[in-house]
Amino acid sequence: LRADYEAVVARHGRSQTHKALAAALAKRVEFDLADAAGMVDASVPPFQLQYPELAGLNEPADALQGDACRQRWLARAKALGAEANKTPQKAADALIDALACDDLNQRLDLLRRALFVAKEDRLSKNLEKFAAAQEAEPEVQRLLTARRQHDAWQHQQRMARLARCLIAEFAAVKQQHGWVDMNDVERTALVMLADPILSGWVQERLDARIRHLLVDEFQDTNPLQWQALHAWLSGYAGSGGGAAAPSVFIVGDPKQSIYRFRRAEPQVFIAAQAFVRDGLGGDLLSCDHTRRNAQGVIAAVNAVMGQA
Repeated sequence: LRADYEAVVARHGRSQTHKALAAALAKRVEFDLADAAGMVDASVPPFQLQYPELAGLNEPADALQGDACRQRWLARAKALGAEANKTPQKAADALIDALACDDLNQRLDLLRRALFVAKEDRLSKNLEKFAAAQEAEPEVQRLLTARRQHDAWQHQQRMARLARCLIAEFAAVKQQHGWVDMNDVERTALVMLADPILSGWVQERLDARIRHLLVDEFQDTNPLQWQALHAWLSGYAGSGGGAAAPSVFIVGDPKQSIYRFRRAEPQVFIAAQAFVRDGLGGDLLSCDHTRRNAQGVIAAVNAVMGQA
């Protein structure tokens, strides 16, 4: 874990690393659920999946070792060195220097520098007409892209390991002090309402006590809260509103969804709309007027939102 932490800090800085870990901690419930489903590790695939021809390598730059590879690049250097123009001759010398470098990642950087435009993964314009350079271009491009994928995968794996540890330690501190936070309440609600055994017992008691459900400011609902609510209400889907089913009234405006710090997500509102309409046979009522603002302000907001 210390090696993971030091590697991430060295690459992205301490401040950015702490911000990323704080974000993972803020979404610890979602992280745990995604991790249990195998989504965290799978969200960034290793380069070997995208480039099967590199599948046997630990790093993409490892493709630059071996006698066959060396002979291929020396042949390209020889072809470029035989040209009358100074530009391909200089590129040939740079290729030979790159092959002399033992560090394979540094060798890849030197090959890139010898052939490509600075900070771009394409041939220098002065080398575009030479066959040896044209032949080398896709090989270097593939290795550079694969290396970026490998770097992203490594970063993802390191951050996932650090996040798991941080979330576990945070849970241990809460347990030690007997603390419960809002995330715990939300997750417990989801467990109670989604568990195949518990949910029937809980729903029976909710049915006995609740006749009408009103959720205001629904745009501030986060995905976990909606999952818990949906787990309860989905039992009534397609029932035609039986005697035990509560009536449901949801009010909100996705354009006012600003509670990102509480993990609010506008897509939840869209999902709830679809469920009320299709699952509960409800109506969608739109309000297209307000007395809060002057008409000019409303017109400007609607124009911007319409374009977005």
